[in-house]
Amino acid sequence: MRINTTEEYFEYVRRLGAIKLRLALKQADGDVKAAAADLFSEGEADGGGEREAAAAAEGDLRARSAGLLEESGFFAPEYLFQLFGLSDFERHCVLMALCYEIDAVFAAGFALLREEGQSEGLTPHIACLTWPGDLDGVDVFRTFHRTSVLMSVFFRRPALNGCSEIGKQLRLAERVLDFLFGRLGEDEKLKAFAPRYEPEQGEEQGTLSQGQPDATAFLTDGEPAVAELTGEPGTGKKYCVQYYCRQAGRMAYFIPVDRRLMEAEAREDIFCEILRECRLFQAVPALILQEEGDGDDLGAAEGEMPGGPGARLPQAALRLAELLLEASDVVFLLDRRPVPEQRWRGAARWLHFDVKDMSLVEKRAVWKQEAEGYPLTAGLQAEEMANLFPLTRGGIRAALKNADWLARRQGRNEIGREDLRKGCYQLFHMDLQNKAVKIPAVYVWEDLILPPWQKELLTAACDQVRYRHLVYESWGFSEKMAYGRGVSMIFAGPPGTGKTMAAQVFAGELGIDLYKVELSAVVSKFVGETEKNLNRIFEQARKSRVILFFDEADVLFGKRTEVKDSNDKYSNMEAAFLLQKMEEYEGVTILATNLLQNFDEAFKRRVKFVIDFPFPGPEERLLLWRKAMPGELKREELDVAYLAQNFELSGSNIKNAALHAAFLAAAEGTAVNMAHVLRGVRNEYAKGGKVLTKKDLGEYYVLLPELGS
Repeated sequence: MRINTTEEYFEYVRRLGAIKLRLALKQADGDVKAAAADLFSEGEADGGGEREAAAAAEGDLRARSAGLLEESGFFAPEYLFQLFGLSDFERHCVLMALCYEIDAVFAAGFALLREEGQSEGLTPHIACLTWPGDLDGVDVFRTFHRTSVLMSVFFRRPALNGCSEIGKQLRLAERVLDFLFGRLGEDEKLKAFAPRYEPEQGEEQGTLSQGQPDATAFLTDGEPAVAELTGEPGTGKKYCVQYYCRQAGRMAYFIPVDRRLMEAEAREDIFCEILRECRLFQAVPALILQEEGDGDDLGAAEGEMPGGPGARLPQAALRLAELLLEASDVVFLLDRRPVPEQRWRGAARWLHFDVKDMSLVEKRAVWKQEAEGYPLTAGLQAEEMANLFPLTRGGIRAALKNADWLARRQGRNEIGREDLRKGCYQLFHMDLQNKAVKIPAVYVWEDLILPPWQKELLTAACDQVRYRHLVYESWGFSEKMAYGRGVSMIFAGPPGTGKTMAAQVFAGELGIDLYKVELSAVVSKFVGETEKNLNRIFEQARKSRVILFFDEADVLFGKRTEVKDSNDKYSNMEAAFLLQKMEEYEGVTILATNLLQNFDEAFKRRVKFVIDFPFPGPEERLLLWRKAMPGELKREELDVAYLAQNFELSGSNIKNAALHAAFLAAAEGTAVNMAHVLRGVRNEYAKGGKVLTKKDLGEYYVLLPELGS
């Protein structure tokens, strides 16, 4: 029979399998022989040379299969057989199992050969009976041992149900069947536990940053190796693996060793599936011991901080890693901190690479390069986003795609700055569990009434965010600043003087989201809980470099006290921990307080800016009164100069008084007049425990006759 296609090959296999099964049935008792004659009539060979003819046909099939692989470059069955170095008998087992899948008559034939207590379909016993050649007992034992390639790769994991080893069912694994029939897509069931990366046809090789090592030269010599990549989340460890795969022309499976995998009911089945995928596709497994951005370190022993000296791998993760070393010549290990080599019993080489994040200069170059194909509005420089968002190369590409989609959705052909900003934020998921709330940045510089020096400090703080790349990297200050590269500020002043508004102005000027930390949900009476809450907040904020605003921060940053009891000790520890997280955080942290004197001097020295928000004087109050009245407001002539001169109110009080007056006018159906405003002032005085008198009102006392004489 001529073989040129996969279909012709399968037909040849089916016919050869029928001959083998007929021969095996003819060796059985008389009743079975009669059934064999009824079941199988095609391909009969007369005379005593049937077994020799079947063996010859087996050899012919192998030769034709090898020729088809050589001619076409890829022929799934022969590729599999050669990849795993299967013997003639092992090939026979696979092909007989394939016959069972493609032709229902084989189920009836195998049933005639099945002995009592054995499973349905093909079994090791029947595979031996249908083999036309000689068999060695030791080879048979090795072939069907549970650790053999045949049993661990080609066949499904058996459910013995009391069957003997020779009577257990041999069914081809679904993925092996998919492979044989040319269905090479990603396994949907496995995608949730081990997503696959496959270099696309024509995909650019890409480049590595200065901090990302090229492991290709160390891993292409054929000698097995574990390549450990360590570094903070977002530094591009996955990108390094993808770069190696593009260079080597291989796939990769990224396997997060998280609780979802370790606690899965069918964990052993998942392990087997992962191993099979890596073997079938010669893919590179990459174990992720800690998810990117996930603070749940599975490598930490109970009672230890994550990554501590006694941290250990879970036993199940260790088992998976050792199995992967047998399935692949290269295993990548991705983690924040190095894993002690002695934890692994594998004999492979151990290579360690420390991965550093792209510098800001490199990120700006990537932003500029990737944005070249997008229509940006005139004057917009995409590289500005590098100082605001800690994105990898892939993240930058995704952010630009998001921004382009947002612009087109609104009917615009050009991408604006706000589109870019939103495109970046779509890549982040903030899960602060009610510990912080997002505050919209609705104010601009003109809304903020402050003395010139305070505004100058705020502008300087903005510049420290905008020009980080220039000062720290191009001018070399990063070498002198091991930490503390973020912007930390204290806003100090009486209530209502504009501290929260200044934070909103700052966020709006930079285009960064502002989150107000709810201290009531952070501070806990239980030891260690406050630190855990703070750690989670900063870990989430690190993803997108948002601004963290701590109102009434003296609750956490009060003066350190003499340790008289355990409460003093833990209070000092919480304050020190928060200061540490602020210094590690490369974003913006703002602490607002009404009582600057309550802050420890050591804390104030380690903060970049301390900005005083003074109580407004008459000139500032005049501006505040004018700002408090919207242009659309219907109003009579108001004596705002008198209001500013005679009533000592904060900016917040003035805004509330103006709003109170507007509602009074709306209820009366008139324009806002001086009487309405004075009633708003009286309400603000009352909230502070003050009483507005006739003397306070001066010439306007007649507008509030209810005050009496």
